[in-house]
Amino acid sequence: MAKTFTNTEFHLVFATARRRKTLRQEIRTELYRTIAHTITARGGKVHAIGGVEDHVHIDLVIPVDQRACDMVAAIKSNSSTWMRQRPGGDPAFRWQKGYSLFSVCASHAKALRSYINSQEAHHALNTAADELATLLRKHDIEFVASKLEADGWFV
Repeated sequence: MAKTFTNTEFHLVFATARRRKTLRQEIRTELYRTIAHTITARGGKVHAIGGVEDHVHIDLVIPVDQRACDMVAAIKSNSSTWMRQRPGGDPAFRWQKGYSLFSVCASHAKALRSYINSQEAHHALNTAADELATLLRKHDIEFVASKLEADGWFV
């Protein structure tokens, strides 16, 4: 076979440092545009971006010739620079050091995109801590809730 076929779709979640509620509704569209530009400029594809005041969810395809950690670093670096340098920006803005990255099965992609696009409604009923714990359990990732809190995930 002369061609390689892959599906490297992921659900990426990352938060503001110390869970500061700095992602106001009025700046999210431009922030998401900045994030999408970073992904597409590196050869990736964006299916959905959404979030609330303190974290972002992205359904993206990472090219097979790139390491996921490099794509995430570029997304966080470029978007934090935009958050600091935009008119009225916060010079102290930064993202939390960690992130969560989950593989996406094609049969679940539509549901994931709906979930990402309805983050405001979802968080009216669920806390960020509950959300992350649910995602970790769903993907069979072992964790200790108190450790997540100690590491600053829910501060």
